Amino acid sequence: MKLYDALQSRALRRSATAAACLALASGAASAFLFYRVVAVPSATVALIAFVLGAMAGATPAAAAGILLHAIEENRRQADALTAIRPLMGDLPLPLGRWACDAHFAALIVRTIADSRPSLVVECGSGSSTVLAAETLRRLGSGHILSFEHDAAFADATRRMLAHRGLNPFATVLTTPIAPRLVDGETRPWYADSADARVDASIDLLIVDGPPRHLHSLARFPAIPLLGHHLAPACTILMDDGNRPDESRIALLWARRLHAAVSFVRGGKGAWILRPRTPPPEAS
Repeated sequence: MKLYDALQSRALRRSATAAACLALASGAASAFLFYRVVAVPSATVALIAFVLGAMAGATPAAAAGILLHAIEENRRQADALTAIRPLMGDLPLPLGRWACDAHFAALIVRTIADSRPSLVVECGSGSSTVLAAETLRRLGSGHILSFEHDAAFADATRRMLAHRGLNPFATVLTTPIAPRLVDGETRPWYADSADARVDASIDLLIVDGPPRHLHSLARFPAIPLLGHHLAPACTILMDDGNRPDESRIALLWARRLHAAVSFVRGGKGAWILRPRTPPPEAS
């Protein structure tokens, strides 16, 4: 897991708080010893002792916090991988790095199994597409429509689907990024040819694209442009929830849709939204 993502995690922030408390206690103890026991009545010396003691106390506490976080994260990923392993088959299925990690993949599978969607729309294709299609196949119904701007990624996903016999349950569209009008602003998102292929209500929307280097809020247009397609009881999942941009997007969507929103720890983090009222018309 990237260090950036680790620093964003709530678990590590709790560990950092504990480390800070230990540092203050250690610094105070050192200052007291120098000032009283060593009998050096100097505020400067006591301050130096406080700083040195704080550093000595914080370092092992911070290291222990990072280690505990790593152990907790490895356990979550192992549990998630165990949950989705029966769906992965005998062929290679990449997870992590650019692909979704096991934690987000397991969240997708659980959500599909619980809600049994007729139409799943996904922004960004890959292993998640395969796992979603396999889950739909085992449930006996449903289809996933995936938008992918990178032709090579789209072809790779289609091959994985074809090798597993999942074509009846999944469609991957090679959809270039194009300027789109969103709330009066021009933003880069999937071309409107993708929207035109959505011919039914979306029961589950999975957002794992476009990549953030295109725009600071690259994934925000998903709701303004697809919101009028959302079913009343739809669920929205967004990956990379640890990142500040995705956190901001989730809150903007929640406000726009009057949605219940929750954050899921583990891996890169994820956001879950469930609108409380009918979604607005597209911009």
